[in-house]
Amino acid sequence: MVIGFHKQFVAPILAGTKIHTLREDKNDRWKPGVMMHQYTGGRFSKEYQKFNETPCVSTQKITMAIEKDLDGGLSVLVMTVGNRELDEATQELLAVRDGFASMIDFKKWWYPILAKQPGFKMVRKIIHWTDLRY
Repeated sequence: MVIGFHKQFVAPILAGTKIHTLREDKNDRWKPGVMMHQYTGGRFSKEYQKFNETPCVSTQKITMAIEKDLDGGLSVLVMTVGNRELDEATQELLAVRDGFASMIDFKKWWYPILAKQPGFKMVRKIIHWTDLRY
């Protein structure tokens, strides 16, 4: 199946540093063994280009939520994979393995999306193309 990526993620995928992606999967399409035809650009644009092909190895449910800290001030990102809440170090690893330079860049990408969600919370699927799991 075709799965699209922003151009900024092509080099990290090909270098092996981006090893999974977070996606909404309402119809449960992504499962182990499904071939991932990785593309950039819109399907009907001149920039539509296949850059990689790899099988989905596994998937995991991830929940992300923006919550206020105990003082009611700064917001914190809470991530839960399955039933396990990720600590800050594991969140940083997840962010880097998802193709971002740091957790700061990961938050810059996801916070605007989370801010539009009911309760500032959303569920996605981690689609792995390596054996790594959280």
